[in-house]
Amino acid sequence: MRQSDIEKLTPAMRHYVETKQKHPEAYLFYRLGDFYELFFDDAIEVSQILDLTLTKKSGGLDEKIPMCGVPFRVANQYIKRMVKKGFTVSICDQVEDPKEAKGLVKREITKIVTPGTFIDEESSDGEERYLTSIAMSGKIIHLAHCEYASGKLHLESKVVWDDREVASFLEKQLALYRPVEIIYPKGADYRDLLERAATFGGVVKLRALELDTTGIPRAYPELFTEERGASLPLLLAFLEETQLHHQDHLYLQSSEAHDEVMDLSDTTIRNLELVENNHDSSKENSLYAILDCCRTRMGSRTMRTHILRPLMRIASLNERYDRIDALHADRILFDDIVEKLDLIYDIDRLALSISNETLTPKQIIRLQKSLRAFSDIVEFIEREGSATLSKIYESADLCEDLIETLSGVFVDDPPASYQDQRFIREGYDDELDRLFEASEGGKNWILQLEEREREETGIKNLRIKYNKILGYFFEVSKSNVGAVPESFIRKQTLVGSERFFTSELKEKEEEILHAKARALERQL
Repeated sequence: MRQSDIEKLTPAMRHYVETKQKHPEAYLFYRLGDFYELFFDDAIEVSQILDLTLTKKSGGLDEKIPMCGVPFRVANQYIKRMVKKGFTVSICDQVEDPKEAKGLVKREITKIVTPGTFIDEESSDGEERYLTSIAMSGKIIHLAHCEYASGKLHLESKVVWDDREVASFLEKQLALYRPVEIIYPKGADYRDLLERAATFGGVVKLRALELDTTGIPRAYPELFTEERGASLPLLLAFLEETQLHHQDHLYLQSSEAHDEVMDLSDTTIRNLELVENNHDSSKENSLYAILDCCRTRMGSRTMRTHILRPLMRIASLNERYDRIDALHADRILFDDIVEKLDLIYDIDRLALSISNETLTPKQIIRLQKSLRAFSDIVEFIEREGSATLSKIYESADLCEDLIETLSGVFVDDPPASYQDQRFIREGYDDELDRLFEASEGGKNWILQLEEREREETGIKNLRIKYNKILGYFFEVSKSNVGAVPESFIRKQTLVGSERFFTSELKEKEEEILHAKARALERQL
């Protein structure tokens, strides 16, 4: 768009264009009220991709501007469809309370969603979505696989002597992790090999990047305790660029030099139907489906990894068999552990929320119950004195202080959101108790007033109701309007009823709402 046209735009549309120019490759979801809106070419293209209604909006130009949008509460569903097709979406949110804004509400890009960084919050199957970065140093090829939702990192490296070995290694790695997105350094001479391997691996986005990684090792000292190769710095630089903050939730789960596990080719994995069938590529009737009797999603994902990465070292195999034998030999212990596993939530999926401090009250209680169940499992094992099983947990932190803290602070059945209801346990904070008591006491007063006015007016169907726009009000059917006392002040007329308020009700409303607002604010 020409600068002369940009200057004609309304302030809101000018800000949209300026924001879009920061990441022109991404479709911009721009928050306006209860919707994420798209304009200009983005609107035309996304309306076709998502089958949305394309409308037009006045924005200062001679012609109206193409526009489409999605409700922000369900935007994740639409973004999921976008990234599954390999597209990138930038999210521009309101970062200022509209009530306090002077002029335009302040908006900023809060994150950029790519196929490998998308988190499917509605998914119930715990499916892993990997982002993989690839880089070479001399004859060594390095891969870093990141399951972003959980923060898990897997590092792989292998000495390769020719293109055939590079292609073979890439094929096996992509078959194992099934990354949805791959990044690699711009100008890499193995681009053609990677593109061919990606074709068979189900990759939806393959991109060459030129990023500054010089400061990455210093920013993540816990991940660079030794030389890691160029793939990990590239991955971390990409995540910082797209998520716009330091990645505190990442942790190294494994680092393999490929001498302990068997490398299975994509052909082997497909023909043996190890993790999916050849009929519709689902889990059903695969070896994974047969073996997966796990009680947690984390266990199911681990089972899948074990199937795709058979152990090669006899010592590791015998260690695993000893653990299985120990559980089979003590069925009481086995049953006790299974019972507690049913109480463990998918903690991997909470990692990002913990890092970003966005846990909901319900998620906090799930975390507390999961930690408690894990602590009980360790206690069962220690009680039975199984040295074989105790090795698994000998360095584990049971987080006992955290468990007790969470139990003492939060109610047993908290609401899903921080915004509307109480989630701090009564007795934890005296001032909070007083504010909620004032709010609840006011509601009881409302019920008593409703009953009193029914008796005094003789209007049996008189009700006191509430909504966010009108506040508290009396609602009376049209047939009973003649019995309404003079002290009632008309507030709204509907087809079948009239709404009123009184000075007494208005005064109490302010007291109730003020107390609740202060209570909810204090909770945070």
